[in-house]
Order: sequence, then C-alpha cells, then structure tokens
Amino acid sequence: MSPSLKDTMLNVLVLGEHQKGPVEAFVYFMDKIGVEKKHFVIPNTHTLPDQIYKWFPLLSHQILERIKAFFI
Repeated sequence: MSPSLKDTMLNVLVLGEHQKGPVEAFVYFMDKIGVEKKHFVIPNTHTLPDQIYKWFPLLSHQILERIKAFFI
C-alpha cells in the first residue's frame, strides 16, 4: 500500500527572528545558551525536549503543536 498524500506532506513554517513574540523569546533563549547562529532549522518539532514545550507555552501553542518543521 502506498503512503497517503497526508503521510508524505511536510508542514513547514519559515519565520523571521522578530516576526512573532514567542519565536523571538525562543531565539533569545537559544542565544543565551550558546547557539549563536542567526538562522537555524528545527526539522521535527516533536523531537524537542518536553521542557521547551513547558518553558515556551505560547511558542508551543502557536507553532510547535501545529507545525512539524520551522526555519528561523
């Protein structure tokens, strides 16, 4: 049986660092822990540690729970 269209599609969001407040807070956090890259990819939001979902509830609600991958 071949995979369905839904199984083969990828839900991706491309954001600017200052485009959404929750994303900006996450990027600030990443800078503070030593991730100095201005652009990065999270290829599968479901593999992020549970703490990220707890520490950034708006990011979780607005993006991480809805989008599988995002680029900043």
